[in-house]
Amino acid sequence: MEDVSRESGYIATKTVISTPSSSASLMTLPLELIIETIGFAKLSKSRRGVYFEDRNSLRAMSRVCKLFRVFTIPDLFKTVCRTVNENEMHYKLQAIEGNALILGSIRHLSLCTQGPEWPPTKWRDDYDPSIIPCSRTTAALLVKILRKITPEEVCLTFKCGNKSMVAFFRAELGKQKACLQSVRVLTYPSSITISFIPQTFPNLRCLSLELNGSPMHTAGLRIIAPKLTTLATLELYKAHWKCDDLKEVVKLFPSINYLLIDGELKCTRVSDIIPILKHLNHLEKLAMTEIPVVYPPRGLSGGALQAMIKALRANHLDRESSATNATRFFRQCKSLTALLLKCDTGSRVYRSVGQSRDVIRVKSKNANNSGLGSIKKGWPVINKAA
Repeated sequence: MEDVSRESGYIATKTVISTPSSSASLMTLPLELIIETIGFAKLSKSRRGVYFEDRNSLRAMSRVCKLFRVFTIPDLFKTVCRTVNENEMHYKLQAIEGNALILGSIRHLSLCTQGPEWPPTKWRDDYDPSIIPCSRTTAALLVKILRKITPEEVCLTFKCGNKSMVAFFRAELGKQKACLQSVRVLTYPSSITISFIPQTFPNLRCLSLELNGSPMHTAGLRIIAPKLTTLATLELYKAHWKCDDLKEVVKLFPSINYLLIDGELKCTRVSDIIPILKHLNHLEKLAMTEIPVVYPPRGLSGGALQAMIKALRANHLDRESSATNATRFFRQCKSLTALLLKCDTGSRVYRSVGQSRDVIRVKSKNANNSGLGSIKKGWPVINKAA
């Protein structure tokens, strides 16, 4: 072959043709096709045949090339959930501070910080002596970032940080005059410093708080209640509820549309609460605990303790029929359309039918799951108001 080539005046040589990499080939595709490819590839199918957004697929696609990373960031950072120690928080915030694409993508933010404070009781085991308290500079950076983003839902949890993150965060909100108008749903950890909420979150539709005492004696709650003019959904957690506590809730929030009461009932029956809540003339949906407070014998732990608690709740003197109470709720609370009663074994959802206000139990696939918005805070019968 070589001789023939030489005789004809040509010399045959080996040439290596380089083929572009797969990522480089993807860069040449039309943008419309890339967007459609990402939209299809990010979906996975569950066993029930329901399609859902697979974050693992999104992460894998974001590593293909820079162009894919740009198109996957809005999906990857739409919901951000982070748990971080206070002493590690500053550099994590710095990593995204200047990234406008990431900050502009956040719609649901859940941030939990671990502080250095000693736990209030010896039974808590979440204290870590290696955690160093954050500085006010860290809180200032957090508020600065919150002002840059436009989230619809914010969940903040400051564990063991009353003298560090909680105090600094509150001070920086005032100093920077933060006004987060996009936030519709707020879950805040402390009921100690909540007087800033109406000014900082003027368009709030849903508020979730953990109370350490009665509603009226919760610092700031009585002051801010009449200022929350756009509030439709109220979620309150309290370890032990009594009838007087519910009376205070009705007095503070007489026009609430969706109400969630979580915790346990102390020396109180659900039937005792119905005449109180019937004064909420605009109440459409109610999620109510019916779990009684019990006192198991000392010395039990693990499975034995849980079994004893379950037995005490099942045989408690204040335990009543959920179906009977549901009927009473709908007949006394005229505006009520949906009711969830939470017991120790799960949750039961009820709706009324017909003019007679008869009650039917709704089989909810998510009855035992929590789900308010994308952060999954709250009970499924309570939906985020539009």
